[in-house]
Order: sequence, then structure tokens, then C-alpha cells
Amino acid sequence: MAKITEVYIVVNGQQTRFTMDEYLALRENDPHIRALKFIPIDNRMYEATPEQFRAWKSEQNRKAYLKATAPKPMVIPLEATDPDDTQLYEHIPDQDVDVAKEATFNLMLEALRSALLQLSEDERQSSRGSAVSLLSVTHLRKECIYGSGNFIVKEGFFVYSVFRNLAIIILSAKFFGLVARKCKAPQVVGEILAGLIIGPCILNLVQTSDAISTFAEIGVVMLMFTTGLGTNLKELIKAGPIATLVACVGVAVPLVGGTLLYSAFYGFSAVGSPEFYRALFIGTIMTATSVSITVATLQELGHLKSFLGTTIVSAAVIDDVIGIVVLTCVLGASSGTGTGLGKVLINTVLFFATAVGVGVVAHFAMTWLDKRNPHTQRITIVSMAFCFAMAYIAEEYFGIADITGAYIAGIVLCTMDDAPYVERRVDISNYIIFAPIFFASIGLKTDISGLTPEIFLFCVCFVIVALITKIIGCGLAAKLCRFNWGDSLKIGVGMMTRGEVALIVAQKGLDVGVVDSVYFTAVILLIVVSSVATPLVLKALFTKMPPQKHPSQVNG
Repeated sequence: MAKITEVYIVVNGQQTRFTMDEYLALRENDPHIRALKFIPIDNRMYEATPEQFRAWKSEQNRKAYLKATAPKPMVIPLEATDPDDTQLYEHIPDQDVDVAKEATFNLMLEALRSALLQLSEDERQSSRGSAVSLLSVTHLRKECIYGSGNFIVKEGFFVYSVFRNLAIIILSAKFFGLVARKCKAPQVVGEILAGLIIGPCILNLVQTSDAISTFAEIGVVMLMFTTGLGTNLKELIKAGPIATLVACVGVAVPLVGGTLLYSAFYGFSAVGSPEFYRALFIGTIMTATSVSITVATLQELGHLKSFLGTTIVSAAVIDDVIGIVVLTCVLGASSGTGTGLGKVLINTVLFFATAVGVGVVAHFAMTWLDKRNPHTQRITIVSMAFCFAMAYIAEEYFGIADITGAYIAGIVLCTMDDAPYVERRVDISNYIIFAPIFFASIGLKTDISGLTPEIFLFCVCFVIVALITKIIGCGLAAKLCRFNWGDSLKIGVGMMTRGEVALIVAQKGLDVGVVDSVYFTAVILLIVVSSVATPLVLKALFTKMPPQKHPSQVNG
């Protein structure tokens, strides 16, 4: 094997070239670099995903096995052959090897490798992962169709394997979702566990593919759209400054806490560096509050419509909005495109200004269409088209996460008369197919192979910090808003549960390369612990310390 002189590592979504000395220096000081997987090509090493590395390693093991088990060279004396037939190859046992096919494949692979190495630096970065893809395809030689100089890789991309994977994902997600509900845990926890079990971590029945990723992306967009549709805009406005202050502080404290936690573990980095944005993103994951779990808990306790319950729910909704804005800013600033935080904030403001203008027009148009065609499929179809259009506009023209556009689309349509009808119709498709695939894909992408004792300790601290910072931030803000200490504590505890939005944020970070898949373990652990702890603690607090009237209610 040639001596390695260059190492290519994905930094902020782009392949970055390092010399071998630079790589060794980074590896010595950065545990994330040490956990990366690489595939060698000539005198270069390219960062690979765990799936790609496993495929390459499997191919190497196959070659080693074939070499070890290959029959020894045969010595055939001339007297043993027919004097009239001197073609000695007929005496060699048939190994069922298609020599022409093997030669064709190798020639094609070498040509592709040579073409890749001739690319310029910019071309290589714009097509990152190509080198790895070429190497990982070698284990699929038995699944290739040859003809006219072309071949089609079936494994992972062929439509029939997609059907198989979808069947396994949907059935397993439903089963484990029901099990989770029986255990008084959120259904999403079971769907995530389903992905962990059927994925590479345990059974390895299903691997992530482009098709599954596409289905998962549709699922998360539809999920955020229905979240926006289900928002009670009037109640949100009524909550006023109290819920807003609670939400703002409830976002700021976990954001700072998560950033400091990562920095304490892996060192403080300069502002604007990749490590700084990674630390900031860990804090961003901590900001989101699960509205659905909070609502279910308060409804079960009979305090959903109380002033205290309304404050918690409204703050949770506003919390998600602020969290999405923070996510948008962090993703934009860490994208590696040279876009500064100021530019990101300008793009964010421009997007929301555009959303207001488009939203007003869309609202009146949909209201008119709703009155002419109430409770019809065309309302749902046009609403879904608007959702996907807003997601596209946000991502393509403003560099903002597509989920932000989908959420805004839901907010625009939430006051429509048929909003509940559209929400139910969209939920049918999402509940059956897309949402289970999204949550299961989280489990599929979760990589525990790199779960070192250090990372496990980080996961435990991540959960503790995420819970405590929410209680402290929201609780102190509630106290500033003249709630008593008991009710302030209830608000803090009610805001500490995490769910879908935290997963969405983590997924977006993984997509752009800001965080590693191993940190999904921390997010899943946080969801499980907070989902179980919140109902138990809230029930105990409401029992021991019944809510008291807020001064605004007394004065009113």
C-alpha cells in the first residue's frame, strides 16, 4: 500500500484537505477525529461513514478469505494429458468465476478511480463522498447488471429492496410504538428503538439509503407542518409577555449550558471555529420543548385549561418557534460557505418578512377556496403543496432549514376553518408511513460503535444539564413574572420534557456534519428520561403544592 500523504475530512459539509502531519496533530488533541473512519485510496485517505467503512472492510475481509481459501497451484504432468489435446486449462477445476465480468468490473472501477483523482479541488469538494462511494460499491459486484458498458447497482438503490426495507420499518415501528405506549412512554420512543433494533446496531436487517432518507425528510417536513396547523394562534397571542419571557429564558439558559458542557469536555474553541459551532449546536439541541408530551401530561392532571397550564403550553409553543430560529441561525453560520452570523440574521429576517407577505396572500386565497370547497380533498392537496413550496423557498432562496418553512406554512393556515380537517388528513399519511420512517431512521443512523466511556459520560451529563437548565431558566423567568415558587417550579418541570423537535434539530445537525451520529444516543436518552420523569414529577408537585392564582388574576 502506498504511503499516505493526504487526508480528506468532512468539515461543515465540505471535504477539507489535510497533510498527514496535520491529521496526526488533530487526532492527538481531538477525540472526534480519533473516532472517524477512513478509506485509503492510493496515497490518500477519505473520511467515510460507518456504513461505507463497514462495506469497505467487508470487501477487504472477503478478499482475504478468498486468498486464504484459494486452491494451491496444481502441477499436472504432461503424461497425464491427452497427446492429441494440449489445452491444459481443461484440467483446472471450474470455480464458477465469470472472468469476463470480473475483468469488466475491475476496468470500470479503475477508470472511475482515475477520473476521480483527476478532479480539481473544487470539483472534489462539490462531489464529496464520491471516492468513498466508489470504494464501497465493490462489495456489490454480485448485484451488478452488465451490458453495453453500463452497470446498475441494485443493493440499497434498487426499488425492490426499498419495498422490503419499508415493510420492515413500518411494521417494527408500529409494534415497538405500541409496546412503548403500554409502558406509559411516548410512541416515538418505541419507533426510535425499532430503528436501533433492526438497524446496524443490533440485527442489521435494514441500512440507511437515499430512499429512506428521502422518506424521512418528507416525514419531518409534514410533522412540522401539522405542528403549525395545530397551533392555537389566539391562545398564543393571549399568553402575552409572560409566556414569551419564560420561553426566551428557557431557550437561552439551555443553549448556554449545552455549549459550556461540550466545551468543558472537549476544550474551549475560538468563536467561529468548527468546534465552537459544534458546541453551540449541542446547546441548540437542548432548547426544544415537547408540546405534545406537555399537553398530554397537563390534560391528564386536569390543569390544561388553567392559567398555569395555558402559560406552560403557550411558552412551549413559543419555545419551539425560538428554537427553530436559533437552529436556523446556527446552521447558517456553521455552513462553511463564508456566511457570517450577521448575514444569517438578515436572511432570517428577510425570510420571515417574505413569509408574512406570502402568508397574507395564501391565507386569503385558502380562505376563499375553503368557503367554495369545504371539507374536500382539494383543500388538503393545496395545503400540502403550500407546505412543500414554503419548505423549498426557505431552503433554496434563504438558506434556512426546510422545517422552518413547513412550520410557518402551518402557522399561516392554522386559522383556516378547515385547519383541523387538513391536519387530520395530513396526519393519516404521515402517521402510517412518513413519521414512523423518520423516527426509525434516527435509530438506524444512531452509531454506538464509537460509544467510548468518555462519550457515555458526556451523554449522562448531557441529560442532567438539559433537564436542570430548563427547570432553572423557565422557573426563574416564571418567578420574575410573579408566580410563587411552587408554581414556578411546576412551569420549569413542565418545560423540561423533550421530543420530536429535539430529534429534528439533531437530525439537521447530522445532515450538515455539525454533530456525529454517536450523539443521537444522548438525544434519545434525554427524550426517554424527560418523557418518563415529567409526568411523575408534575403529578407529585400538583398533589403536594396545588396551584395558586396569579396576581394578575387576583387583581383582575
